[in-house]
Amino acid sequence: MIKSIEIENLRGIRCNTYLDLDNKSLIIFGENGKGKSSIIDGIEYALTKDIKHISSSCREVSLQKHAPNISAGFQDIKVQVEFKDGSILSNREEPKKDTLAYKINNSVTGNINILRRSQLLNAVFAQPKERYDLLKQFLPLVEINKFENASKGVVDKFQEELSNLQTEIVNHKKSIQATLDIKDLNSVTTDNITSILIDRGKQFNLEVLKNLEEIPEYIKKVDDYVKSMGNISQDVVIRGLLNLLNEVIDKKSPEQFAKIIFDNINSKLDLVQKQMIVFYEEFLTTGIRWLQEDNKSLCPFCESPIDVSSVIERVNKRIDENSEYSTIKKEFQRDYDILQSELKWWKDNVVKIRSINKELNDENIEYLCKIIEDNIEKFIKLVPKSIQENIIEKNLPNWDQSIYQNANHLKNKYINKVLPNNTVLLVDQAIRLKNDLKVVHDNFIHLNKKTNKYNLLNKKYIITKQFYEELVRQRKSSVQEIYNDIREDINSYYNSMHPEENIGGIDLKIKDSSSKGSAIIEASFYEKDGEDPRAYYSEAHLDTLGLSIFLALYKRECLKNKELKFLILDDIFTSVDAAHRINIINLIFSEFKEHQLIITTHDIVLYREILELEKLYGGNSKFKNIEICEWVKDEGPILDDTRSEIEKLIQLSNNHKTDKSILASVTGIFLELLLSKLRYSLQLSIPAKYQDKYTIADIWNNLYSKLKKNKEFYNLNSKVLDAINSSKFIRNTNGCHYNEWAQGVSKDEIKQFTNNVISFYEIIYCSNCNSLIKKSNDNEDYQCNCSRLQYQKSKLLIS
Repeated sequence: MIKSIEIENLRGIRCNTYLDLDNKSLIIFGENGKGKSSIIDGIEYALTKDIKHISSSCREVSLQKHAPNISAGFQDIKVQVEFKDGSILSNREEPKKDTLAYKINNSVTGNINILRRSQLLNAVFAQPKERYDLLKQFLPLVEINKFENASKGVVDKFQEELSNLQTEIVNHKKSIQATLDIKDLNSVTTDNITSILIDRGKQFNLEVLKNLEEIPEYIKKVDDYVKSMGNISQDVVIRGLLNLLNEVIDKKSPEQFAKIIFDNINSKLDLVQKQMIVFYEEFLTTGIRWLQEDNKSLCPFCESPIDVSSVIERVNKRIDENSEYSTIKKEFQRDYDILQSELKWWKDNVVKIRSINKELNDENIEYLCKIIEDNIEKFIKLVPKSIQENIIEKNLPNWDQSIYQNANHLKNKYINKVLPNNTVLLVDQAIRLKNDLKVVHDNFIHLNKKTNKYNLLNKKYIITKQFYEELVRQRKSSVQEIYNDIREDINSYYNSMHPEENIGGIDLKIKDSSSKGSAIIEASFYEKDGEDPRAYYSEAHLDTLGLSIFLALYKRECLKNKELKFLILDDIFTSVDAAHRINIINLIFSEFKEHQLIITTHDIVLYREILELEKLYGGNSKFKNIEICEWVKDEGPILDDTRSEIEKLIQLSNNHKTDKSILASVTGIFLELLLSKLRYSLQLSIPAKYQDKYTIADIWNNLYSKLKKNKEFYNLNSKVLDAINSSKFIRNTNGCHYNEWAQGVSKDEIKQFTNNVISFYEIIYCSNCNSLIKKSNDNEDYQCNCSRLQYQKSKLLIS
């Protein structure tokens, strides 16, 4: 049995909310949005360290982020459930061993004690696979689920590793396939690879390759063969040199291109013409520059004013029209560029020849390079760079013919050192074979390792998969046995909820088609049997179907574990009509009369029905009723348990044997409870005190003053209001406890005070809608939720 519940900073609860159940069943009434489910969340979190409808909602919703109150952090949450032996289940500490809390903590399997309406709907309307997952949390399969999940994890891991290994094996085969030009990947076998390598090695007269493990030794034999054929590296260098020497020998002399420049200008113009053309253009060009730079506005010859921009435009036009000079100039630039390109080729070749000579270190080669560089330098100096330079007579530069002679000499010298072409071809083929052998060997080593690892892992995978499949079969069999066990209870409960209706025949079955499990629900509907109830049943019938399944599962678990006899039902009667609700509540109260019940509802009619039925099943001795009268953002739900407390107070007052100290204490506590509720409902302005530690007088004085201002209220109830205000109890409880105060007061005085408090309760609490009077507007008018109690400030009754 749960003795008390304490919740702080969780969901809609900000300030500490304490519920004293006193080992009784608890009925909580509150409108939607007032914090009922937050209380259930707190109980669930204390019991399981989880809140299922949050943690399993979706990726964007998490316990860490959304379980705390919006004004608090995850570390601020405090929930604890105290049991009848005084032991505690809390989110902040582990329960002590050998206590009731410890046993419950180690026996709770999911949410077997808690049912919400959303679970009912999901269990009925979900697809078979999803329904099985929803129902599975209510099943006692913790150990088998652990083994099954662990096995499934190993199976999945093996599958992933096998897939990765298979990919790597294929990649190694593809490398060998591409290297040896094998068309079919399936032909990449040890025998086929060995055969191909043997065929390629025959032309080098190598020993036959027996197996692929001999490849490293075979590579050494190929190396020995290449060395025996000569210095292939030097042969490559010499062949490169001969190619460059042939290019030098075949290359035209730059002298031919320089001669074109000289002849082209001198053949078309004599010296006087060249001077005149050049002078004419230079004269015009200088005149333009003179006009622009000196900013002149007069003609330099006649000193008349001129339009400078117009003159410059006309002069540029005359320069362009001097076509003879322009044509000759373009031809010169073209020929000069060709000569420069030729000289660059010679420079580049010198760099290449010198680079090769680093390997050969031949003085004659260096001498050739020096001759070419000297001739290039000479040409650069002697060849005119413009027509103006060509006016001055220059000698045509000569290209030294010894360049060609030295190149031929070097060619003849080195051509005898080149290896025969067939030898080079064989060496190239041997080198390619060597490289291919390395690729095959490297991939073959990895291929063997990966294949061996794959085969070993595959054996483990097969064994593990067989074990996992057996666990699945055993689990399904166990679940079906459980369903078979509870079938009778399900139908019994459902028939109790729906007497004399031609529906029922509920059956739960597990399908074998899915390793995860599928739960099928079948039911009868009049003459139809074995139908899916979703096809014919109303929403209310489906709700009660889900409830019947849950109650049967809960009962089965409680038979095995006596410590789990507390049942929490969170607002599950929404769609059920009044007639069926009475049947359900009677069923729960009678079937689970030895269990502690915690039931929440937002339906005031249902709440009243439950209160009436409580009388048949033990009344105040077994039930405690709490109403949530308001929800305040900065505090949370404001609990109103006055209904239970007034009944206790009336019972004590009517009992003549009640000790006066006890009566005084209970009366004082009840009045304090009323005042704390009215503080919120009437919005009293009370100076703040540390940790809200107010005395009765602190609140009463403010309340008394405010109620007197409401003329209708005071006119109707002044006798009770003044009697309480004048009581010694109000004046003297600031410095002592209720029972201490009672020592100096007679029992009659205390009883009179009790009667006044009961009368005060009756004028401020509506039994019709179960609510305290509230401030209804800015005019300080008061009324209850249903408006049966109404007090207008401005209304004055005339007697």
